[in-house]
Amino acid sequence: KACVEALSIAFATITESSLVFDAMAALALFFENGSNALEATSPGKSGWEDFIHEGLFRMMRNKIPMKHRPNLFRLLNYMVSSQQSSWCISRGLARANRKPSDFCVLMAKLVMIESRVNSDDIARVVVDDGSKDKAAARKSLDTMASCYGIVEHSVVHLLATEEDSSNKEASMMWKDLPADKLLMLRDSFVDVVNASLDIVDYAGKALKANGCSFDGPNLGLVEALSVCFRLISTWMSVDAGSILDHVLNIIGSLETIVVHCEVKGPSRNILE
Repeated sequence: KACVEALSIAFATITESSLVFDAMAALALFFENGSNALEATSPGKSGWEDFIHEGLFRMMRNKIPMKHRPNLFRLLNYMVSSQQSSWCISRGLARANRKPSDFCVLMAKLVMIESRVNSDDIARVVVDDGSKDKAAARKSLDTMASCYGIVEHSVVHLLATEEDSSNKEASMMWKDLPADKLLMLRDSFVDVVNASLDIVDYAGKALKANGCSFDGPNLGLVEALSVCFRLISTWMSVDAGSILDHVLNIIGSLETIVVHCEVKGPSRNILE
């Protein structure tokens, strides 16, 4: 815990040094490797959760070099998935004089933009190039998984009821956001889901037209489509009407993917 506290303080307070990006990368790596049992800070005290919140909010408000953006979304995904619903809403408000919606609305917009940019990378590196550049494919797939994970966990927070959390007040805070902010969140998340549908459509057409295959070394395509279908199914369970037309427009690609999944091999995981 002492290591995380030191890194989080550096992440929140350093402003003009590359060390802030090193701290962000170290935190993302640490949390992805067995830190689920990290002790939470006592209520009413500033702790590593507050410092990470502050650092992420500052990062999101500034222009971030492309090479550091994946770590931003990795860290965001971990914090949104591991913290209580109130973390996005209440952390840092007293100190920074912010509105409760500032963090989550900004996060949703950045996830939307990154998902759009990353969908082009997935199409080029994973689908067209067959994941031959393993480093580039891994980077794109990890970024996609982080962005889509943020949307999925945000949906969980938005749908949380009093019975779902030991902190009943916190579980309802997302729902208590102003209507216009909730609409902004929805619009951003719908754009992310539409980006995933575009990837599915592109992959289906590639399978049909170019002989692109699930078999062989391109397991990245299997992973990409699995992540896409998980997000799409999550969103359809809560707001199917917002993406229904898009889904109907790519029925042909969905059919092609299903046909290819009928063969034996790792591609069957997509349908499971």
